[in-house]
Amino acid sequence: MPIGDVYKVNREPVLVKTYKDGSTRWHSEACPKCGGTGYLHGYEHIDGARCWKCNATGRYPHEWTEPSDERIEKQRAKEKAKLIAQADEKNAYFMKSHGFNDDGKTYLVLGDTYSIKDDLKSLGAKFDYLMGWKLPKDTDKYPTVEIAIDEVTDKDENGWLIYKPNMDIEEVVKKKKQAYADSHKSEEEKDKNVKISDYLGNVGEKITVTAKLIKEYTYDTNYGYYGGTSTIYTFEDDNGNKILWTTSSMPYVNDKPIESGKTYTITGTVKEHKEYKGEKETVLTRCKLTAATNESLNYIVEETEDDAIMRREEWNKDAGYYERDGVYKPKVDVKTGAMILPKEIYDMWN
Repeated sequence: MPIGDVYKVNREPVLVKTYKDGSTRWHSEACPKCGGTGYLHGYEHIDGARCWKCNATGRYPHEWTEPSDERIEKQRAKEKAKLIAQADEKNAYFMKSHGFNDDGKTYLVLGDTYSIKDDLKSLGAKFDYLMGWKLPKDTDKYPTVEIAIDEVTDKDENGWLIYKPNMDIEEVVKKKKQAYADSHKSEEEKDKNVKISDYLGNVGEKITVTAKLIKEYTYDTNYGYYGGTSTIYTFEDDNGNKILWTTSSMPYVNDKPIESGKTYTITGTVKEHKEYKGEKETVLTRCKLTAATNESLNYIVEETEDDAIMRREEWNKDAGYYERDGVYKPKVDVKTGAMILPKEIYDMWN
């Protein structure tokens, strides 16, 4: 068709048929992409804006059906019925994949589960970031609390199971753990295997606690031009209380990085009290760590004169050395042979 004939295309749609439910069938000669003009405004940089669907003729015969409200409602009802029919199958899959048994119950494992996660996996446990490790079958091997499916889920309009809001689930878990702690309080005093964490000190207060490093987690940060990393150190004392400390530096005790499984004396300021998965945690800041046992006392206060001579390059005369035979040597106690350090130097090394 010549370009001049483009504008002779009838752009008005023609009614072909009307169905019993009110739906209509339409026919049009005009191209649905360019509207019958043959060109696409704004695309002049691509083939001169020619419409490729109609080859720039503007003519592209086609038909379509516009459904009535009645047809739309019937289609929606049909799709809804299909979804409802699938509810039982989908709900069974939901319960199995989220650690619930056929009776709609799951058993939440209490305490520190990080060290036993492999064993929990072998028992068929499923991990949930909101609740923790859940077993479909109760066990005497670990302390657990029972949670029913209707306590943490609702059903949508099609009868499919969906989780309740996070705050509601956290409240359920918190109450379950508290009820367990209250009912087993007397047993916990006899059996230290079950420990419930509690808050330490008051916010803003400086405290000292002896605890074991049980976990460390390093993550990337956006601080600084090139970014950096920070590490969350989790400690646990003999009473099961959890202590958290976040730092971007590498903590050292006795010239060695701190290690998981070892016990340290921690002095720091209480930044906040918070809960994670229903467990109370004390967050500290500006912490100072020292060895917790006498066998691991800082070597500086026990260093002998011979040992100190080997370290003379790290010191200067103002730090407590005197010169003898051209060599700087530390001042030592004549009775014990231990170094005598200025207080500011001792504080710096500790």
